Amino acid sequence: LNTIDFFKNAYAKLDIFQDIAYTEFWMDYDEGQIKQVLINLIKNSIEASSNTVPTVKISLRQEYTEGIIAIADTSGGIPMEMQDKIFEPYFTTKTGGNGLGLAIAERIVLEHNGVLWFETNATGTIFFIELPLQNTGEKNEV
Repeated sequence: LNTIDFFKNAYAKLDIFQDIAYTEFWMDYDEGQIKQVLINLIKNSIEASSNTVPTVKISLRQEYTEGIIAIADTSGGIPMEMQDKIFEPYFTTKTGGNGLGLAIAERIVLEHNGVLWFETNATGTIFFIELPLQNTGEKNEV
């Protein structure tokens, strides 16, 4: 939630919506690293948006023993020829990017026993972060 507030304040022309039923999950994760993943995915969604006012929707839900964060945009989607390369180090579609953001994000999620994937179509792209929930432990706010 703090990350969403950051983007609301940092980007004047941004429609950012949240569909978060839970504000706390029992998870064992490094808050700084997961925040880095969220910031990268949200920033990519904003930059990929073809609209004058970028639209990003962030949702959080629980499915069985996993927490799933979804970050959706209205970017027009990822072209088919780029989809297999999207998580490769040094692959970028940006003129100023180094192509490490999504590769690092995927590594961080994998190190937390999670999965990072995306779904894309002509409307936009949704990136999903799936992380295991714990029955006991410390609560971390997402």
